[in-house]
Amino acid sequence: MTHREKVKHFVAEMKKKGVPAFTAAPPFWRLIWLLGFKNPPPYYESFGTLAAMSGAFFGFCVAAAMLLVGQLPALKAIGISALAGCAFGVLWTWHFRMRMNKISMPDWSNYPARRHDAAG
Repeated sequence: MTHREKVKHFVAEMKKKGVPAFTAAPPFWRLIWLLGFKNPPPYYESFGTLAAMSGAFFGFCVAAAMLLVGQLPALKAIGISALAGCAFGVLWTWHFRMRMNKISMPDWSNYPARRHDAAG
């Protein structure tokens, strides 16, 4: 099974469990998959990796928005966006961990879990 097929299967399975598709595979992860990276979905990322990736993306977006509006000096806007990115990264990661604890899923390396037939 290719990485793309695994992700597609994962998103479909998560939808059956009541998790929206853009929560199971957020836009930033879809972008990195489109660029050819084979990262697992956020539910399978380590705490540090997930916090860093989601926080950096959020911080970048906040900084870009603040700089485009231009109401703050650049250094202050970057500092505020860095703090916002750190806070968002930790809270978003905590959110994913809480959800993953409620949903029983195999490790990504074993995903999807193989089902064995009783006859086979």
